[in-house]
Amino acid sequence: MQMRTASRGWLWARTLYLLFAALLYWVSCLNWDAYLYGTVFVMAPWAVLLVAGSVARRQLRWNAYNILMFAAAGFYALAALRNGNLTPRGLLVLALGIGTVWLGVRAFSAGGASRRRALTRAGFFLLAASLAVLLATVICEFFGHGDWLPWGTRRVASRGARSANSAALLLRSQKRTLKGLTVLTYACGAMLVAGIVPEDADAAHLRREGMLLCLAVAVPGLVYLAPALATVFTGRPIRAEWLPSVVGIQAEGLVSDRIWALMHPNKAAMLAVAGIFCALYVLRGTRRRWARALLAAMMVVDAMALAHCQSRTGDIALGVGLGALAFRGVWLRLAGKRGRAVAGLAAWALALALTVLLVNGLYTADVLAATRLGASAENNFAERLREEAERKRAELEMDTSASDNPVEVADGVVVSRTLAAGFLDVFSNGRDEIWRAGADYLAHNPMDLLLGMGSGDIMERVNDYDPGHNNANHLHNSFLETLARGGAFMLIALIWALCLLARPAARMLTDAGGADPGAPVFPVLIGVLLAISLVEALLFTDAAVYNLLFFYAAGRVMNARTLPAN
Repeated sequence: MQMRTASRGWLWARTLYLLFAALLYWVSCLNWDAYLYGTVFVMAPWAVLLVAGSVARRQLRWNAYNILMFAAAGFYALAALRNGNLTPRGLLVLALGIGTVWLGVRAFSAGGASRRRALTRAGFFLLAASLAVLLATVICEFFGHGDWLPWGTRRVASRGARSANSAALLLRSQKRTLKGLTVLTYACGAMLVAGIVPEDADAAHLRREGMLLCLAVAVPGLVYLAPALATVFTGRPIRAEWLPSVVGIQAEGLVSDRIWALMHPNKAAMLAVAGIFCALYVLRGTRRRWARALLAAMMVVDAMALAHCQSRTGDIALGVGLGALAFRGVWLRLAGKRGRAVAGLAAWALALALTVLLVNGLYTADVLAATRLGASAENNFAERLREEAERKRAELEMDTSASDNPVEVADGVVVSRTLAAGFLDVFSNGRDEIWRAGADYLAHNPMDLLLGMGSGDIMERVNDYDPGHNNANHLHNSFLETLARGGAFMLIALIWALCLLARPAARMLTDAGGADPGAPVFPVLIGVLLAISLVEALLFTDAAVYNLLFFYAAGRVMNARTLPAN
């Protein structure tokens, strides 16, 4: 298929979509309803316009990776349709949207007059009018105002006035459906819009786009993490009515407590790790001294926040990423010499071990500093710490996976849960039971295994089948979650796509030159997010900004060969 040059307008529309999706995710931490409406009523049609327009203008080459991205998104949408997360009318809206954009591009992309072009334009206006009417119906009925529409008056009037209770129940049901559509829209939008980069896109624009997206992740993330970190030194958690949960330490004066942000310490740790590598990408792309100093300070704050999140997954993921960069450094330094692969792997292992030790050493130093500053003196910090340590020791004697907080070793000095219980314990801590329950459910429900359960509540079905996992909100593994939500075909498509990514990612990591000095961060970011995804439902089927980062990085890696070297 002949490919045309990607228009500057389309590229900027894509960039703005990525920025909007990233910023909308931060809104979800403060106002979930705004996030729901913004995702479905803004992101969904925007993504349809971008994807349909790029395909209609032949800006995308149908290579294996692009086909797999479309296939994975399609399998997920079909699973959602099968399980009621995507209604037939929603699918009709999607089809009309794609058809309208396609005909619009064909009808108005070139001048001239002919009977065929006149028919194409007539079809475009007909489809556009139908789409507008259908969208108006969907939106009005969703907000409970179906009587605003002339064709809905008789139907609503014939039922009589709805009671306030029935209206509330209807709205609650619609919000559940909308939540499923939100997850589907965000995940599929990330796969298609962020994950498929036109292969002839301008290198300067892609570099600028990457810096803007990384800033849209790192800067708002720092706004969440910095106050949480500050509570360690003030000894007071942050409470406010407009916050979904307490931010920072959870107990007054207990400075050794895990800090919370974005609802859970593990989520805050993911944000800190992603923020470090996003800041590193921007730092590599700028020469301004003040900007480089600011970005370096941002990375330090992220590292300190990661230490106090006490997330073993986050510690290991950061070590994996920095180890990959250490491998790159040794590989380039020993160019042309034998044994550089072995030396690079040794540097990788050393960087991983040092990262885990240094991050947890930073935690201990911060707790000691906070204690010496007297932030917790009036709250009997030492006595409370000893009581907490005794309780944790009792738990550790019964079950090492129960170590959720740091442990005192001597004279009020605490060590991290990573070093106390062993960081390899991250692969248990109750997750193995959740994996076993999820796998057992799928094994006994072959249709869900094959076709997926869509974007509904998976754990509700798993708990009905095997009670006892009520505290888990997901399956704590992105690949198992993908199998459950999108079915076997979606999982196969994504694993196939990851296999296609392996060689270009290794090439980008080990290449010395390139138009983008920060490009080696992209394969590192892919590896880091995949490492976290082994124990968290982070990628592929989640309405989180990490999907945008992952698929954007993957698209840049697949597009690397078109960027000329300096």
